[in-house]
Amino acid sequence: ITRLTLPANAGVREYFDHAARIAMTFRYSVLILDGVFDSVEKQLLSISEVYEFLSNAPDSLEIICTGQRVQERFLKIADEIVELKKG
Repeated sequence: ITRLTLPANAGVREYFDHAARIAMTFRYSVLILDGVFDSVEKQLLSISEVYEFLSNAPDSLEIICTGQRVQERFLKIADEIVELKKG
């Protein structure tokens, strides 16, 4: 387990780019992109760049993406979809 260590003032773009680089090293088996769908919704990241990353990530890497709203395009390539609701 590792945590991204970037400067406190790093933005969404820097975190995403760093995570994408790490993912391609094949050093990890799980990558959690917490809030990535919210970043797409707020247009901090584009749908196409996140989709391209997810489509080209190593098959051995399990990627967990979270967010309030998941765009339909991502649902089509997901291996598993889990919806959590407060009860």
